Amino acid sequence: MSISPKFVLRNAKSDSLTSIKFYFDLKNERFVYSLGKDKRIIPQLWDKDRMRPISAKVKDYPNKKQRDHNKYLISKWSKINSNLSNDLLNLNTRIENIVITTYQYFNELSLNGEKYNKANLKERLYKTFDIDRIQKKEKDKLNLNQYIEQFIKELKSGVRTYTNSRNESIRYAHSTIKSYDEWKTQFDLFQKSTRKKLDFEDITIDTHTKYVQYFNKKNYTPNTIGRHIKSLKVIMNAAFDEGLHKNTEYQRKKFKTLKSEVKEIYLNHDEIESIRKLDLSKKPKYDLARDVFLCGCYTALRYSDYSRIKENHIVDIDGVRCIQITARKTKKEVFIPIRPELEEILSKYDYNLPKTYEQKVNENIKEVCKLAKIKELISVKKIKGGLEVVTKKPKHDLVKTHTARRSGATLMYNSGMKPIDIMKITQHTTERNLLRYIKVGAKETAVRLAKSDFFIGNPLKAVK
Repeated sequence: MSISPKFVLRNAKSDSLTSIKFYFDLKNERFVYSLGKDKRIIPQLWDKDRMRPISAKVKDYPNKKQRDHNKYLISKWSKINSNLSNDLLNLNTRIENIVITTYQYFNELSLNGEKYNKANLKERLYKTFDIDRIQKKEKDKLNLNQYIEQFIKELKSGVRTYTNSRNESIRYAHSTIKSYDEWKTQFDLFQKSTRKKLDFEDITIDTHTKYVQYFNKKNYTPNTIGRHIKSLKVIMNAAFDEGLHKNTEYQRKKFKTLKSEVKEIYLNHDEIESIRKLDLSKKPKYDLARDVFLCGCYTALRYSDYSRIKENHIVDIDGVRCIQITARKTKKEVFIPIRPELEEILSKYDYNLPKTYEQKVNENIKEVCKLAKIKELISVKKIKGGLEVVTKKPKHDLVKTHTARRSGATLMYNSGMKPIDIMKITQHTTERNLLRYIKVGAKETAVRLAKSDFFIGNPLKAVK
């Protein structure tokens, strides 16, 4: 009997450890055997052509460029797993031994005149390589709550990563890990309220309904509830990909992530100027919050980036002074020309902004905007406990650190900058996403259009 053994990853697009499957086809029937959890691998460390873990050995890769690249990957991941080289070697040995054992099985069949039996081969592989897995299979299988613990632990250790647009494995940000910690706390409280520890198969449409009702009783907004549902779905999907359950209830449309429109504001040019011109020399904490906030207005960066501008971020490009900074969220480099007002603020701190904390800046910038008399009443619609409530709030109460980024992007657009150029700064991936992000009302559009040839009164060009 002739077979062609193949080894493939269960999920080659995974951002974290994934299992390896051994299979071959014989007489229109497929044999599949999983190497198990203790022999999982990061997809970046797998060579799909050789169907083996990557190696830096000449015998495996005569091409020096490929060997050097493999060395780089092994070195990179060794920072997370100091025993990585041995793990890859052991995994490769396990794969070779599985192939040898399989061929031995078929040789014995041929010598003894026996017929191939898929169950017998699988039993032999289990007994040879996975005796512990057979004995402890049910005992060691993670339930939902155990998996949640492991998932968050792997986020923190860097074992579980995500792949960016350049196909690079990136560790999750501290803020993301913190959000999962907070989600777990609430999920534990939800389970306590139901007096039941939930497992994978318990995550049903009925559970979704109870989950929403639970948060409605706590007066959570739809967006907050939606984030909790989204985190649960991420956990369920990751566990599904790793073969821990077969429940697909969470994938149904009815198991939806709730969302409602949030009233996001921006500050116009006059409002930003009124903030800039405030004399806050006797209020140092307001003064610093104002200056840091304005850095966001003049750069359209996220707080995590505009709050840490230092002297080493200032560069000269063909006589133009720019901010050159690598965005923490996207890991992409951004270049932003420095306008005079930003130059003035940075020089005030010798081009090294003092360390600030977002929560404090959020608190203080509201007071700054109040002093600047930014008090227009804004209608705010919120849904709490399943009920819609509309209130009016002074605009200064709605200002936060992210308002600076939105304001900067909106003012760039209103000034006539092309969306494609703004996207290089804000790093929105599509023009549609950018236009949904910025705040341009009918009044702002009219002012911008008034500068066009049509409304200025210039001769109209004939369309041929």
